[in-house]
Amino acid sequence: MYKLLAMDLDETLFNDQHQIDEGNKKAIAKAREKGVKIVPCSGRGPGFLGTLYDDLDINQEQEYSILCNGAIVIENKTNKIISCSPLTYEKAKELYKFGRSKNLCVQIFTPENVHVFHPDEKEKERIMNFGNNIVFHDDDNIEIFKDETIIKLLFEKEDSMDFLRSLEPELIPITDNFITVSFSSNRYLELNALGIHKGIGLLNLANYLNIDISETIGVGDNYNDVGLIEDAGLGVAVQNAIEPIKNIADVITKTTNNESAIAEVIDTYIL
Repeated sequence: MYKLLAMDLDETLFNDQHQIDEGNKKAIAKAREKGVKIVPCSGRGPGFLGTLYDDLDINQEQEYSILCNGAIVIENKTNKIISCSPLTYEKAKELYKFGRSKNLCVQIFTPENVHVFHPDEKEKERIMNFGNNIVFHDDDNIEIFKDETIIKLLFEKEDSMDFLRSLEPELIPITDNFITVSFSSNRYLELNALGIHKGIGLLNLANYLNIDISETIGVGDNYNDVGLIEDAGLGVAVQNAIEPIKNIADVITKTTNNESAIAEVIDTYIL
């Protein structure tokens, strides 16, 4: 029996309106009644999930989230850190300078806030829907992070995945042997500490809960879900997932994120 369901949020649990439909909510409630842990597994950071915890009734002790692509695992109600794998300040500084040299919006994630540098109005509007723990910056002063825990850094450019992927070779002098690079949502180039991905976060949480990894399900749609789908006991790609994710998944749902794909997974493999 599967005891833990770890699910990506954007384009997986959430529909294209960034909402959780009633089909998914009802199925998740039934899975929780059976004692299954429902775990958001996202590139987003703590405090950057909007009303998700309340919507799923998981804003309490002994409920958990895997965030920042696995770099941090927290207990939802208390924000207690179960595991954390941060970037060094010096490496984050190098990455920041590179991103700004390409005129990109740069976002820096700490356990308390998401710091957003130079967003355009559309990105600003988009991320303001995700939560209140957001700090916008018009300058380039990242000295403020010298004594902070930096969990993740990302570059943003809307509808520019080809351009963002073209930057990966240029980043090698900074990232090689130091940084894990991934991509998501057709707009983000994401940068974590070396070896960190959602699958590592899942392994850390499963170990903490004494759940065998074979008893876990991981559901996703995009490049930053590779580790989650490969490491989970059952790796699931939603129907709207990109082809590379479908190619590595154990199963592919018949439904998309707009058609209660998470409910399909729960109905098929849990209930």
